[in-house]
Amino acid sequence: MKIILLYLLMLFLLLSCRKEWLETKPQQSLVVPTTLDDLQGLLDNTSYIFNQGQPFLGEVSSDDYYVTYDNWQSLYSPQEKNAYIWATDVYEGTTVTDWMLPYQQAFYSNYVLENIGNITPTVTTQSAWNNIKGTALFCRGFAFFSLLTIFAQPYDAATAATDLGIPLRLTADINAPSVRSSVEAGYQQVIADMHAAIELLPEAPLFKTRPSKPAAYAVLARVYTDEGNYEMALRYADSSLQLQNELIDYNSIDATAAYPFPWFNTEVIYHTVFNYPQIIADYTCYVDSMLYRSYASNDLRRQVLIDTSSGLPKFKGGYDGYTVFAGIATDELYLLRAEANARLGNTPAALDDLNTLLVNRYSTGTYSPLVNMEQDALLHFIIAERRKELLFRGLRWNDLRRINKDPAFAVTITRELNGTTYTLPPNDPKYVMPIPQQEIETSGIQQNPR
Repeated sequence: MKIILLYLLMLFLLLSCRKEWLETKPQQSLVVPTTLDDLQGLLDNTSYIFNQGQPFLGEVSSDDYYVTYDNWQSLYSPQEKNAYIWATDVYEGTTVTDWMLPYQQAFYSNYVLENIGNITPTVTTQSAWNNIKGTALFCRGFAFFSLLTIFAQPYDAATAATDLGIPLRLTADINAPSVRSSVEAGYQQVIADMHAAIELLPEAPLFKTRPSKPAAYAVLARVYTDEGNYEMALRYADSSLQLQNELIDYNSIDATAAYPFPWFNTEVIYHTVFNYPQIIADYTCYVDSMLYRSYASNDLRRQVLIDTSSGLPKFKGGYDGYTVFAGIATDELYLLRAEANARLGNTPAALDDLNTLLVNRYSTGTYSPLVNMEQDALLHFIIAERRKELLFRGLRWNDLRRINKDPAFAVTITRELNGTTYTLPPNDPKYVMPIPQQEIETSGIQQNPR
């Protein structure tokens, strides 16, 4: 990890220290942020750090799409080609941005957390001081959670205390040793960061590329859903929706538009995107045939999210316009709250959330509200709706990791390429990505089995 963090420190000095943020230092001293504006400037570096670097290998490995052999052959990234077929060697010696970028985010967050304590807020700067510290806590927790869902074992309450998680970098000191924590410790750190962030963040951010209380509540809802703690998942999904609950009526969306959704639409709580997976972002892939057929004919998502002009269903683009949205939006929160209620036996509440969401997704006057569903059927319906609603949001891979533990929901994925069939069974070790070999060699941490 030391080599990677040294690289990040160099990046910190060379890329992020824009003139308007920093005061020039004499002699050969390092140029470093010293004011609240400086620290906020670091956190607002959306291009290089926080909002354009979500891990994508899980999405590439998931089951919502397929590619032709020719399109697979044309991919320039060996990581994408190998993740698509769940190869043993995913990286082939290339730089693993899915690992590097979240740790870069954690590094910057730690730097801000270590330096904001040197600035005493005044009455007029207290709000800005709170927002900066809260943002850094949120971004560090968000980065750790992203890493946990790719590089650590799926959460299992019986084994989480001993299952290998990720190194939890809680300092900007590049000389601090890297040690893999347990999965439990990783989840607890995310929870602690989000709770601390909630005390400091505003209810609505100035920009949607900045976090807010609803965003932190939403991450907690995701975390507790992973853990199977549905009482807490319900609490925090509800807390988020109490502050932001707008839904788009898809009848108001132009389904013929190349990119139907504007940036920062009313459903978006926190805006971030993938680190450009070619296999998805270039729109050379096709939506899984069974998934496409699962949309009802009067379900507007069938036209708004998917383009069939080529004869095969292709993803059109989501809540970022032309790139692939990987942030947090209210539609996900309605589904999280519905699932928590369904698992707790609160069927009417779950149905209310589903009906509230879906009436905004179907052609006007054609939606028939759901009534009187048995718990098992309701849960299957919610999982299916998550897949249809949250298409290419970076959530399906982690959904598979968690639902595969229940035989009633377990999924076996298959790929066909040039006459060869590839299969990923439920709970396979390949649901955990290998740690980059350079990291293993420099830090000595244990590799994931593959």
